[in-house]
Amino acid sequence: MDYQGEGCIKCGCNNFEHDRYFDEYICIDCGFTTSEKPNGNVHIEESSEKPNENVTLEESSENANQWESYEPADIANDGIDFLDDVYPVGGYIIGAITFIACWIYAYISWGFLLGVGLGWIPSLFIAGIVGFIWPLLVLLLFVGIVIAAWLVGGIGIIGFLKEML
Repeated sequence: MDYQGEGCIKCGCNNFEHDRYFDEYICIDCGFTTSEKPNGNVHIEESSEKPNENVTLEESSENANQWESYEPADIANDGIDFLDDVYPVGGYIIGAITFIACWIYAYISWGFLLGVGLGWIPSLFIAGIVGFIWPLLVLLLFVGIVIAAWLVGGIGIIGFLKEML
């Protein structure tokens, strides 16, 4: 059922503003908006903001696409970023070494048929986990080497670090 009266549906006002950008009619008193021109003897004011009619659809879509590919400048990046550059490469290298080592272990433990045929499945899971946590494992390896050198060599940790560096 369409409204057949004059003016605004909500307040009955006869004063409207036409927004050309959204192509809507806005009641000046209550703010009600409609996309259809109000019925009856109404006063319609054109909005001051008019759309840019000289811009084609292709130009407007080009302007929209430029923001989709926008990436902010990386001001703080002065060199190598650990998370973006070093971490993935280290994960791939350590993961590949772990995969091969686990597959060889599966071959030695279960024989040719099960070790080579199915040993790659657990090797893949273990390699993925080790590749993910490789910085922690490298740190633990370094701490283990320092402790072993200190226990075996009889030199202090400070002396060992001085010799390493």
